[in-house]
Amino acid sequence: MPKKVTIHDVARHAGVSHTTVSWAIHDDPRITAETKQKVLKSVEALDYFPAFLGRSLVGGHTKTIAVVAASFSTLFEMELIRGVEEALEAGGDEYTIQLYSSNRDKNSRMKTFQKILQGRRADAVITVNLRPGHTFIEEFKDSGVSLVLVEDIFENVSSVYCDSTIGARKAVEHLIDRGCKKPGLLVGYHNDPLGSLSPKARYDTYIQVMNERGIPVDENAVVEIPTYHPEEAIKTFKNFMDAGCDGIFCAAGDLVALGLLKAARQHNISIPDDMRIVGYDDVTFSSLTNPALTTIHQPLRQMGATAYDLCVRGINAEKEHSWFAETVRLEPELIVRESS
Repeated sequence: MPKKVTIHDVARHAGVSHTTVSWAIHDDPRITAETKQKVLKSVEALDYFPAFLGRSLVGGHTKTIAVVAASFSTLFEMELIRGVEEALEAGGDEYTIQLYSSNRDKNSRMKTFQKILQGRRADAVITVNLRPGHTFIEEFKDSGVSLVLVEDIFENVSSVYCDSTIGARKAVEHLIDRGCKKPGLLVGYHNDPLGSLSPKARYDTYIQVMNERGIPVDENAVVEIPTYHPEEAIKTFKNFMDAGCDGIFCAAGDLVALGLLKAARQHNISIPDDMRIVGYDDVTFSSLTNPALTTIHQPLRQMGATAYDLCVRGINAEKEHSWFAETVRLEPELIVRESS
């Protein structure tokens, strides 16, 4: 597979800085016509961003916002996308939304971002529980594609997140305050360098609260799962039984907590009499389970709407040849129901 041409390759070929290349591609008035032509000849010679170049030189835009996630199979993504759509409709449907499903492996993610950037398929990109990596973030800036991270933070990049540290603390403290002597933790991979920061924040906060309350952390009572599906909880429920847990903080989300409730029934464990369970997200079915699920409410639609707003502001800034970045922090809320 041929090596992907980058903006730095073009800069070396033209004998200019990568910033000058970006200015030339975006028809920035800060460079001379002679320098611009020299850069564009290098762009053509190296076949750098050909599809983007064809549109950008005539001042065109795709009027598309891409949303990239590992999958769109859970209610977390569905609710968030609904928030994006509601904001789009309220804004007069100026843009269209294009969904890109990217597996969590690095190669798949790189191909997805390359496809969007090299073909200039969108004016802005929203990533959900994924981080593009430093190299791609720089390419977003150089190519003039606005970037918004959902459930992640990166310096000088727009982002919106719901504070998982606060949410996890509320969940674990609630279990302990309700009498749990040994609450366990069910969480997604918290050391995934390509994933969001949320699993790690929830894991770290669980450990911190347990230490603050003087409760020993049993490694057998902390279970990591690779995917956010109920089957994962059903497979791992016996781990919590064997560890003697009288409560579980399901930091992996309400859909996974649904699997815990099913597994408890299969093992004749009464919820909340024998074991208490707290989920995360407060998706639409959480109040309809039996028993109704205590959970941490995240304003998912508000997160989606905020991400859309940040995209539009980033696109407008790019039209003025500037880069826009703002971080929006939202706070979760404990919703107490029957499962705890």
